[in-house]
Amino acid sequence: MLDRYTWKLRNALAEARLNVQTAGVYLDPSNPDSCCSTLSYHSTRAVLQFLDLKPEDVFVDIGCGKGRVLCCAAQLPMRAVIGIEMNPEVVRAARVNAARMRGRKAPISVFEGDARAADYRDATAIYLFNPFGADVMGAVLERLECTLAENPRTVRLAYTYPRQDRVLAHSGWLEQYAEWPARPDLGMTHGTQFWRSR
Repeated sequence: MLDRYTWKLRNALAEARLNVQTAGVYLDPSNPDSCCSTLSYHSTRAVLQFLDLKPEDVFVDIGCGKGRVLCCAAQLPMRAVIGIEMNPEVVRAARVNAARMRGRKAPISVFEGDARAADYRDATAIYLFNPFGADVMGAVLERLECTLAENPRTVRLAYTYPRQDRVLAHSGWLEQYAEWPARPDLGMTHGTQFWRSR
């Protein structure tokens, strides 16, 4: 298992290669249920690989922060990579990172606003790092489910630090197909669940 210093060094090297600056934790006092953190680049890539992203996918990171997951996802060929974030300052940082990143193979868009009002009509793969509490999670899942009638498709979700997993389990349209415990081998101190539409 690698020590904390080695993980920080690996992250710094990944940021230098991508030409981005996504490090740092920010707190959102208006959203105490959120976990404003991120995985290491190595862990992020492992989660994305497990999602089995394809060129026809539209990937959405809900609560995208400064765009680390977006930049990792955009290294893969996909139709689109989309971030949703409420904090205007963090949105600006994510947009700067998206614009300057090296090795992009998919277009990146970052939208400022409430995830409950976002457009999920084309989303096929979604990432969440515990971005909000149960009420907001429920509303987002309802909005996402409504798009399935308009555009039938399979939707996959990766949910890190899954504090609201009961909401997903009771949604009626999602099923959990895999779960990772904390993975010290990947520098992950939180578990990740993988869900898909039935």
